[in-house]
Amino acid sequence: MKEITIFERYAETISGISQKTGNKYSFRKQSAYLDEGKPVLSETSIMLNDDDNPLEIGVYILQPKAIYIDRNSRISINVSPENLKLKTNEVKKAV
Repeated sequence: MKEITIFERYAETISGISQKTGNKYSFRKQSAYLDEGKPVLSETSIMLNDDDNPLEIGVYILQPKAIYIDRNSRISINVSPENLKLKTNEVKKAV
């Protein structure tokens, strides 16, 4: 199973006005790193709801329900808090 690592407990808020519709938008995301079996982790983002706290530092196991086929027939991963299970609070940073 794939693992996601969180190195810091911080969520960035991104907001603005859509150029297409003129509507305001706002969303929160937290940086995460996906272990794809390569020497270097791949950076990704976890989208958070307005009332979600950022995930704790640690290594999480990506649950099988997170993998789906998107509207363009591509395999996609829904990296959201409900699709992650904490494996350990200990993380190793590269030196």
